[in-house]
Amino acid sequence: MVLIRGGDRTPREVIFFPPADAIDEFKVQTSVAPAEFGRAGGALVVTSLKSGTNDIHGSAFWFNRNTSLNTEDFFTSPHTATPSFNRNQFGGTIGMPIFKNKLFIFGDYGGLRLNQPSNVGFATFPTDAMRQGDFSELLCGGAPTCPTSTGISNPITILDPTTGLQFMGTGSQPNVIPTDRINTVGQCNTPETADPI
Repeated sequence: MVLIRGGDRTPREVIFFPPADAIDEFKVQTSVAPAEFGRAGGALVVTSLKSGTNDIHGSAFWFNRNTSLNTEDFFTSPHTATPSFNRNQFGGTIGMPIFKNKLFIFGDYGGLRLNQPSNVGFATFPTDAMRQGDFSELLCGGAPTCPTSTGISNPITILDPTTGLQFMGTGSQPNVIPTDRINTVGQCNTPETADPI
């Protein structure tokens, strides 16, 4: 449960995320919470926000992340163009007196402008042969004789992590993992994965 100035912020409500500069203090209460917090079964994060003072004070921040500083994705082919991504997160706080020693005001603002492709990921499912440890269909790399289900353009070699060499099945089968090397937990979970379409 998260409380901000005594207000309960649960997933059923609008969640308010104040900028870090607007937080005066926070407490994490664990174990048995006092009765005033009602239905909190686990930890509580109790947050109080800053208030205005007799002096004018404030802060500003800006965070930017963009494509020019991103590296290549581990799962894409080398020298593939980096997908466009631009994140601008900005905001600020200001506090001041309205009537000195009597009435104060404090406000904060946080904004986010995010520009990214709508679908930057992909999902694959093992074929029936792959479920048995046979990844030989990944070696053809887009040749006309390739199975159309792979959808890859470059060959993929499956390496033995203990030797750093390509798996060779029982001796002359490239990209085939011997059955005695397949993890039993993985074999039990294989039926749970979806079949390829």
